[in-house]
Amino acid sequence: MASSIDIDGIIRKAVEAAKTEELRGMTEAIKALAEYMRDGFQRVDKRLEEHSRILQEHSRILQEHSRILQEHAKNLGKLVEEIGSLKIMVGSFTSRAGISMEKMVLNLMRKTLFDLRGIEVDKIEKRSFKDEKGYLLQPGQKVEIDIYISDKKKYALEVKSFVEGEDIDWLIARRKFLESRYNLKASWLLVTSAITEEAYTKAAQNEIEVIYGTLIPS
Repeated sequence: MASSIDIDGIIRKAVEAAKTEELRGMTEAIKALAEYMRDGFQRVDKRLEEHSRILQEHSRILQEHSRILQEHAKNLGKLVEEIGSLKIMVGSFTSRAGISMEKMVLNLMRKTLFDLRGIEVDKIEKRSFKDEKGYLLQPGQKVEIDIYISDKKKYALEVKSFVEGEDIDWLIARRKFLESRYNLKASWLLVTSAITEEAYTKAAQNEIEVIYGTLIPS
Protein backbone atom coordinates (compact mmCIF):
# COMPACT_ATOMS: atom_id res chain seq x y z
CA MET A 1 0.00 0.00 0.00
CA ALA A 2 1.52 3.23 -1.12
CA SER A 3 2.35 5.78 1.60
CA SER A 4 0.48 9.07 1.48
CA ILE A 5 2.37 12.28 0.57
CA ASP A 6 2.09 15.30 2.93
CA ILE A 7 1.53 17.89 0.26
CA ASP A 8 0.60 20.56 2.76
CA GLY A 9 3.79 20.03 4.68
CA ILE A 10 5.91 20.20 1.54
CA ILE A 11 4.24 23.47 0.52
CA ARG A 12 4.71 24.93 4.02
CA LYS A 13 8.42 24.03 4.05
CA ALA A 14 8.87 25.51 0.59
CA VAL A 15 7.19 28.73 1.67
CA GLU A 16 9.33 28.90 4.82
CA ALA A 17 12.47 28.26 2.80
CA ALA A 18 11.49 30.96 0.36
CA LYS A 19 10.87 33.39 3.21
CA THR A 20 14.23 32.54 4.77
CA GLU A 21 16.03 33.09 1.43
CA GLU A 22 14.20 36.39 0.88
CA LEU A 23 15.10 37.59 4.36
CA ARG A 24 18.71 36.59 3.80
CA GLY A 25 18.78 38.61 0.60
CA MET A 26 17.18 41.58 2.27
CA THR A 27 19.67 41.33 5.11
CA GLU A 28 22.58 41.29 2.69
CA ALA A 29 21.15 44.25 0.83
CA ILE A 30 20.66 46.23 4.04
CA LYS A 31 24.16 45.35 5.16
CA ALA A 32 25.63 46.49 1.84
CA LEU A 33 23.60 49.72 2.00
CA ALA A 34 24.75 50.35 5.56
CA GLU A 35 28.39 49.88 4.58
CA TYR A 36 27.99 52.16 1.58
CA MET A 37 26.37 54.87 3.72
CA ARG A 38 29.04 54.49 6.39
CA ASP A 39 31.83 54.88 3.83
CA GLY A 40 30.01 57.80 2.26
CA PHE A 41 29.55 59.56 5.59
CA GLN A 42 33.20 58.99 6.42
CA ARG A 43 34.25 60.59 3.14
CA VAL A 44 31.86 63.49 3.73
CA ASP A 45 33.21 63.90 7.28
CA LYS A 46 36.78 64.02 5.94
CA ARG A 47 35.81 66.64 3.35
CA LEU A 48 33.98 68.69 5.97
CA GLU A 49 37.02 68.51 8.25
CA GLU A 50 39.26 69.64 5.40
CA HIS A 51 36.89 72.48 4.48
CA SER A 52 36.70 73.47 8.14
CA ARG A 53 40.50 73.54 8.32
CA ILE A 54 40.69 75.67 5.16
CA LEU A 55 38.02 78.06 6.46
CA GLN A 56 39.86 78.41 9.76
CA GLU A 57 43.07 79.18 7.87
CA HIS A 58 41.25 81.76 5.71
CA SER A 59 39.70 83.24 8.83
CA ARG A 60 43.16 83.52 10.40
CA ILE A 61 44.54 85.19 7.26
CA LEU A 62 41.59 87.62 7.14
CA GLN A 63 42.11 88.51 10.79
CA GLU A 64 45.78 89.16 10.10
CA HIS A 65 44.90 91.31 7.07
CA SER A 66 42.34 93.16 9.16
CA ARG A 67 44.98 93.83 11.81
CA ILE A 68 47.43 95.06 9.17
CA LEU A 69 44.78 97.32 7.59
CA GLN A 70 43.90 98.77 10.98
CA GLU A 71 47.57 99.45 11.60
CA HIS A 72 47.90 101.08 8.17
CA ALA A 73 44.77 103.16 8.82
CA LYS A 74 46.25 104.31 12.13
CA ASN A 75 49.54 105.22 10.45
CA LEU A 76 47.66 106.96 7.62
CA GLY A 77 45.69 108.98 10.17
CA LYS A 78 48.94 110.07 11.81
CA LEU A 79 50.40 110.92 8.40
CA VAL A 80 47.34 113.03 7.50
CA GLU A 81 47.67 114.90 10.80
CA GLU A 82 51.37 115.49 10.17
CA ILE A 83 50.66 116.70 6.61
CA GLY A 84 47.98 119.03 7.95
CA SER A 85 50.43 120.45 10.48
CA LEU A 86 53.07 120.78 7.78
CA LYS A 87 50.61 122.63 5.51
CA ILE A 88 49.86 125.06 8.33
CA MET A 89 53.57 125.59 8.93
CA VAL A 90 54.32 126.03 5.22
CA GLY A 91 51.31 128.32 4.77
CA SER A 92 52.40 130.42 7.71
CA PHE A 93 55.97 130.57 6.41
CA THR A 94 54.80 131.39 2.87
CA SER A 95 52.52 134.11 4.20
CA ARG A 96 55.32 135.65 6.27
CA ALA A 97 57.76 135.32 3.38
CA GLY A 98 55.26 136.94 1.02
CA ILE A 99 54.75 139.88 3.37
CA SER A 100 58.50 140.30 3.80
CA MET A 101 59.03 140.17 0.02
CA GLU A 102 56.22 142.67 -0.49
CA LYS A 103 57.82 145.09 1.96
CA MET A 104 61.19 144.68 0.28
CA VAL A 105 59.70 145.45 -3.15
CA LEU A 106 57.89 148.51 -1.79
CA ASN A 107 61.08 149.79 -0.17
CA LEU A 108 62.99 149.32 -3.42
CA MET A 109 60.28 151.19 -5.29
CA ARG A 110 59.68 153.79 -2.58
CA LYS A 111 61.26 156.73 -4.41
CA THR A 112 59.83 155.72 -7.80
CA LEU A 113 56.30 155.46 -6.41
CA PHE A 114 56.53 158.88 -4.79
CA ASP A 115 58.13 160.54 -7.82
CA LEU A 116 55.68 159.06 -10.36
CA ARG A 117 52.42 158.94 -8.43
CA GLY A 118 53.00 160.75 -5.15
CA ILE A 119 52.41 157.53 -3.21
CA GLU A 120 53.94 157.39 0.27
CA VAL A 121 54.79 153.75 1.01
CA ASP A 122 54.31 154.11 4.78
CA LYS A 123 50.71 155.19 4.24
CA ILE A 124 49.70 152.16 2.18
CA GLU A 125 47.07 150.11 4.03
CA LYS A 126 46.22 146.43 3.61
CA ARG A 127 42.48 145.80 3.38
CA SER A 128 40.61 142.50 3.61
CA PHE A 129 37.27 141.74 1.94
CA LYS A 130 35.31 138.59 2.77
CA ASP A 131 34.46 136.30 -0.14
CA GLU A 132 31.18 135.10 1.37
CA LYS A 133 29.90 133.09 -1.61
CA GLY A 134 33.24 131.69 -2.74
CA TYR A 135 33.56 133.75 -5.91
CA LEU A 136 37.36 133.60 -5.81
CA LEU A 137 38.28 131.57 -2.73
CA GLN A 138 36.58 129.17 -0.37
CA PRO A 139 33.36 130.70 1.05
CA GLY A 140 34.17 132.94 3.99
CA GLN A 141 37.86 133.44 3.16
CA LYS A 142 39.25 136.93 2.69
CA VAL A 143 40.60 138.65 -0.39
CA GLU A 144 43.44 141.05 0.44
CA ILE A 145 44.56 144.13 -1.46
CA ASP A 146 46.75 147.14 -0.63
CA ILE A 147 45.01 150.49 -0.72
CA TYR A 148 46.50 153.97 -0.89
CA ILE A 149 44.21 156.99 -0.60
CA SER A 150 45.32 160.57 -1.08
CA ASP A 151 43.41 163.81 -1.48
CA LYS A 152 43.55 163.40 -5.23
CA LYS A 153 43.24 159.69 -5.94
CA LYS A 154 42.63 156.18 -4.63
CA TYR A 155 44.93 153.38 -5.68
CA ALA A 156 44.49 149.63 -5.34
CA LEU A 157 47.96 148.09 -5.36
CA GLU A 158 49.25 144.61 -6.04
CA VAL A 159 52.86 144.13 -4.93
CA LYS A 160 54.87 141.14 -6.16
CA SER A 161 58.53 140.35 -6.69
CA PHE A 162 57.91 138.65 -10.05
CA VAL A 163 54.86 138.76 -12.33
CA GLU A 164 53.76 136.43 -15.14
CA GLY A 165 50.67 136.36 -17.34
CA GLU A 166 48.58 134.25 -14.92
CA ASP A 167 49.25 136.77 -12.14
CA ILE A 168 47.52 139.40 -14.26
CA ASP A 169 44.53 137.06 -14.76
CA TRP A 170 44.25 136.66 -10.98
CA LEU A 171 44.52 140.41 -10.46
CA ILE A 172 41.77 141.06 -13.03
CA ALA A 173 39.51 138.51 -11.30
CA ARG A 174 40.05 140.20 -7.93
CA ARG A 175 39.34 143.61 -9.42
CA LYS A 176 36.03 142.40 -10.90
CA PHE A 177 35.04 140.82 -7.57
CA LEU A 178 35.88 143.88 -5.48
CA GLU A 179 34.22 146.30 -7.91
CA SER A 180 31.02 144.27 -8.21
CA ARG A 181 30.71 143.02 -4.62
CA TYR A 182 32.16 145.94 -2.63
CA ASN A 183 31.89 148.77 -5.20
CA LEU A 184 35.62 149.41 -4.88
CA LYS A 185 36.48 152.18 -7.31
CA ALA A 186 40.20 152.81 -7.66
CA SER A 187 43.07 153.04 -10.11
CA TRP A 188 44.85 149.70 -10.21
CA LEU A 189 48.59 149.72 -9.89
CA LEU A 190 50.95 146.75 -10.08
CA VAL A 191 54.32 147.18 -8.38
CA THR A 192 56.97 144.56 -9.11
CA SER A 193 60.71 144.01 -9.32
CA ALA A 194 60.37 142.06 -12.57
CA ILE A 195 57.62 141.34 -15.09
CA THR A 196 57.43 139.41 -18.36
CA GLU A 197 56.55 141.22 -21.58
CA GLU A 198 53.42 139.07 -21.92
CA ALA A 199 52.22 140.07 -18.45
CA TYR A 200 53.05 143.73 -19.07
CA THR A 201 51.06 143.76 -22.31
CA LYS A 202 48.08 142.02 -20.71
CA ALA A 203 48.11 144.48 -17.81
CA ALA A 204 48.15 147.46 -20.18
CA GLN A 205 45.26 146.00 -22.17
CA ASN A 206 43.22 145.81 -18.95
CA GLU A 207 44.01 149.32 -17.68
CA ILE A 208 46.41 148.15 -14.98
CA GLU A 209 49.40 150.46 -14.62
CA VAL A 210 52.70 148.71 -13.96
CA ILE A 211 55.71 150.12 -12.12
CA TYR A 212 58.60 147.68 -12.50
CA GLY A 213 62.31 147.29 -12.16
CA THR A 214 63.04 144.82 -14.96
CA LEU A 215 61.07 143.85 -18.09
CA ILE A 216 61.78 140.23 -19.06
CA PRO A 217 61.39 139.25 -22.75
CA SER A 218 58.80 136.50 -23.29
